[in-house]
Amino acid sequence: MSNNNYSDFGHSFQTKALALVLQDPVFYQQYSDIVQPQYFEDPNLAAICRCVRDFHKKYGQVPGEPELGVVLTEEMQGTNMTLEERQSLFNLISHLFVTDVGTKAFVVDKIRDFGSLQALKGAVFEVVENIKGGTPDPVHIRSLVERALAVGSERDLGMNFGASYASLGDVIKRDKIYDYSRKICTGWSVIDGAIRGVSPGEFAIIVGSKNVGKSTLLANLGFSALLQRRNVLHITLELKETDVAIKYAARISGLTMNEIVMGPPERYTVPIELLGLSRNSLIIKYFSPATLTPTMLRQYLSRLRSEGIAPDLVVIDYLKQMRCVRDHNGYGELVDALMGVMDDYDIAIWTAHQGNRSTRDSDNVGVGSIGDSWQIIEKCDVALTVSQTADQKTHKKLWLNLECARRGKDGIKEIPMIIDYERALVEDDPDAPPKAPKNTTISVVDDYIDKLKVQNVH
Repeated sequence: MSNNNYSDFGHSFQTKALALVLQDPVFYQQYSDIVQPQYFEDPNLAAICRCVRDFHKKYGQVPGEPELGVVLTEEMQGTNMTLEERQSLFNLISHLFVTDVGTKAFVVDKIRDFGSLQALKGAVFEVVENIKGGTPDPVHIRSLVERALAVGSERDLGMNFGASYASLGDVIKRDKIYDYSRKICTGWSVIDGAIRGVSPGEFAIIVGSKNVGKSTLLANLGFSALLQRRNVLHITLELKETDVAIKYAARISGLTMNEIVMGPPERYTVPIELLGLSRNSLIIKYFSPATLTPTMLRQYLSRLRSEGIAPDLVVIDYLKQMRCVRDHNGYGELVDALMGVMDDYDIAIWTAHQGNRSTRDSDNVGVGSIGDSWQIIEKCDVALTVSQTADQKTHKKLWLNLECARRGKDGIKEIPMIIDYERALVEDDPDAPPKAPKNTTISVVDDYIDKLKVQNVH
């Protein structure tokens, strides 16, 4: 076996396999049987894998970088390892946590092949030893081979509808996507009346032209989630972290962004305290444009988890500024990869995408307005488009169109909204006739505004 041949499961591949274990704890929970210490030929990789296995058995989770360092330090005590060897091991740990493992689905398939091959090799060795013993046990030999063949196999046999249809109601309740208690509403009554919000595992997008207010819309979605006591990770690939923080402060306080900048701080700290944000309720993270990949997002979410921060909603502003899996028009694959992240980390995603030039000064924006990136819409659970003419922008108004709702009512056009760019506020237009039945069960935004009025800070 070559040392650096990826296809032959050499050192390079084994490094990527262990990197995936550390960066994606959900993967290890599903496939711990195919990532065993004895499968790794490099003693350092084997030692790290052994520590991960023991830590997982004891605490039920994969260690983060700090915890792994402590465990390995304890294991090295009393050994003959030199200072250089110890430093090399710690350097390897740091390298594993930042290694780009590539497309997860592809790597997982290869790791399953790797685990199966290594398990078969071990089984063959045991079979030979059993035969050499002079009294071969056919039952034991068959058991060894069958266990080896089962390594890495799909564990989920699917839903047996014939056996479960009588309890289908319970099955639906257990599915997080249909658990309405976990829905994160938008705060916009017509949209919430149609879809009830988004659930963990759902991918939602806003499509609009340049400068229509996509970032403001996304900040309002994050604000609505905060009102529902959900943790929000707002990833910005264009605006700086301070710019986004000012938007949230304006939306929470009812002040203009200029008033936030000019101060004094007391004017917006009172409403923020009224909202009751916890320390980790809202994390704003900037990545340079065209650098963030789904793998990097996994790594960052794992790092947040190691710090005790678990987002419920991830806002990405915006999709086109992420780095595609491929160098050209890879948005379909990009969304697929993000959906894998959602499933593994139990999050919902709201993002935005820029429409083509025809969306400018248009009152009839639809799914065709995203040009050759139609792959995005066909994979979305929820898709909104934004329509706004020059006259509407002057009067701080726009229309939302619910183009796609995989688990709700779609095709609702020209939902009238008010947008106050200075206050980073998007809300229902109270003067417009209703486009559809409004959601009367979700009124967190109205309740919050009432509280602000009582405090005389709105």
